[in-house]
Amino acid sequence: MIKLIILVFMLVFESSMAIAVPINPRPVSIGSGFNSNEPSLQDILDEEMGDGTLNARDDQSGEALFQPQLNRYLAKCLEPASDPFCSGGYRGDIYFFFLAEETALGSYTEFGIYDAADSTKKAVIFGKDQTSGDQAILSYFGWPNDYYVGNWATSTSSDFDNGWSQYFGFYIDVFGYDSNLETLDYTLYSQDSLNPGGKAQALIYESEITDETALIIAFEDLRLTGFSDGDYQDFVFGAVQIGLVPEPSTLFLLVFGLWFVVLRYSRQVKLAS
Repeated sequence: MIKLIILVFMLVFESSMAIAVPINPRPVSIGSGFNSNEPSLQDILDEEMGDGTLNARDDQSGEALFQPQLNRYLAKCLEPASDPFCSGGYRGDIYFFFLAEETALGSYTEFGIYDAADSTKKAVIFGKDQTSGDQAILSYFGWPNDYYVGNWATSTSSDFDNGWSQYFGFYIDVFGYDSNLETLDYTLYSQDSLNPGGKAQALIYESEITDETALIIAFEDLRLTGFSDGDYQDFVFGAVQIGLVPEPSTLFLLVFGLWFVVLRYSRQVKLAS
């Protein structure tokens, strides 16, 4: 019994060290924007989530990486050999919503997810031609090895099978900043440390919709190290059915709890002897 508990303790500790969990320092200040006629990020949050549900400054989340909420197949995975997508035994969907676009770079920017272990590994969710009101779905089978992105606006899908790590973040690729639409000018990430100057280019908000975790992802599309208004309403996306990566404090509590169980069990063994 005690060996089993120690083994679990070691596995939890090892998994917690396998990948760093970036926690962005929040909150950050939000600029007023260059164009006073555009809605502010607070206006967009009120319209999408209801007045007063989220405060643009006070409710900023420090989370930077995420993972799908994994659901076991009930019937199809009883016979994995009959279903090539069942090798991992997990499936699910993440629904994405293009909520707002207040920028001149809208037709030159892509939004998607990147692999936490390799930020150059990306999957596009909304392409350059998509705009506010569009929706997309990322379906995964045996995540993170098999998944596809289907875009409801264009009725197209893209298949991926490139062995991602367990966690992902969000990014935007900006192509039209230098007026050359064929070359990538820069990429901005939900993880501050990957951005120029370590700046906060994306703000994350968490909410609950019918017992599901809902995220709002708001990007500032101009690099904060240069000419930028820092209003974070240039691109605003929503996502439903996403799991948050545990914070270090959460992992510590889990490990501490298991260690406490080990100590208590050891004491009981000594008393019995």
